[in-house]
Amino acid sequence: MGIQLIIIIILVILLIGTIGLLHRGFSYYNKYENFRILKYIKISDIYDNLKSGDIILYKCNTISLPSVFLTHVYFSHIGIVLKSGNDLFISETNPSFEYIPSNYNNVNSFLNAKGGWKTKYGSDILPLLVRIKYYPGDSFLVRLNKPLDAEKQKILIKYAHEQCPYPTIIQGLSIFIEENFGKPKTRARHCFQHVGYLLDKMGITNNISDHGIYSICKKMANIYNKKLNDGYQYETPIKILYDV
Repeated sequence: MGIQLIIIIILVILLIGTIGLLHRGFSYYNKYENFRILKYIKISDIYDNLKSGDIILYKCNTISLPSVFLTHVYFSHIGIVLKSGNDLFISETNPSFEYIPSNYNNVNSFLNAKGGWKTKYGSDILPLLVRIKYYPGDSFLVRLNKPLDAEKQKILIKYAHEQCPYPTIIQGLSIFIEENFGKPKTRARHCFQHVGYLLDKMGITNNISDHGIYSICKKMANIYNKKLNDGYQYETPIKILYDV
């Protein structure tokens, strides 16, 4: 009788869990049903006006289980724009190596790479145009309302070049435990934490990167149209159409 009761309890828990996941999945798709038909702007029309501090949000065209079932955030990835001279790059953290063609020929010393291209596991600086072209999904521009001042530009470049690993599953669990039961010790940041960290360093936000590993996804994905420090504000995301 005891074993039967345990089996029944396990089945009930599994049933409740399945129903909960299905409910979150359906509510996610209902919430973002119309996002794929947002108005867009051609990359050729905006490229010359992009600047350091602008944000690029991404939506992968494959199912992103953390987005659907955990964070309920439409966007699955994020990076921040860096401008050096007339060249544009994007600072982000990645969990993989093949985000742009491995034979892409990098000749710009700003990227600190030689002899072709191979993205790093963790913090990275990628050529913006190539990144958008080869991203497996949609890209969205979140424009900063005014240029960074010279000091913020300097800080952004400095900390964007700072090496930081992307959290593994075990590190992600460690970060979650540390955030809830102790002081953060694990030196790893996923993409939303990385951009929040850079905004904090520039003083545009106040400790936004201190939020939990999931809540910061919502904070960063919804940072637009909110008043930030020093008169900065991000505009509503607009889909980028790659046409070059």
